[in-house]
Amino acid sequence: MRIVGELGITWHELGNAFWYQGTGFAHLQKSGAKGRGRFPQGAAISTIINRHRSFVVGDEHKKDIRMSHTSDGGVITAMKAGCMVSHKEIDTASDEWAGAFLLTHMQDGTFCINEYPYDYIMERWGRGGYAQELRMRRAQEARDLDDARHAFA
Repeated sequence: MRIVGELGITWHELGNAFWYQGTGFAHLQKSGAKGRGRFPQGAAISTIINRHRSFVVGDEHKKDIRMSHTSDGGVITAMKAGCMVSHKEIDTASDEWAGAFLLTHMQDGTFCINEYPYDYIMERWGRGGYAQELRMRRAQEARDLDDARHAFA
């Protein structure tokens, strides 16, 4: 918590929704009559949309973004933002997703979405063996592409 404060980041408790510029954010949301458990994939989106406000839920391990229009012509967005976890911790076979989103131009529940998958972040800014492996793979792909261009020139 001390480091979060030193970085100027505001910490919000797990499970408590935080509202900013007409959009709600929460680590995870509870479902059911007694508020137990997580939303199933489809139920999360329909429940969020039924709030008639944009809402972003994290730590769902899946990426799902739905947009709709409100009766007054505004845009509402429901977003399951996945997690920022290691490539070793996600199960791509079950369509899990890891990465980060940057939301810009936020106003009245609308925003622009910039998506950054985990491998992109690691290749660009990461340290350690996996980041180096990604950079080497990208360099090899560039060399292969360059070789192909010369072969067909």
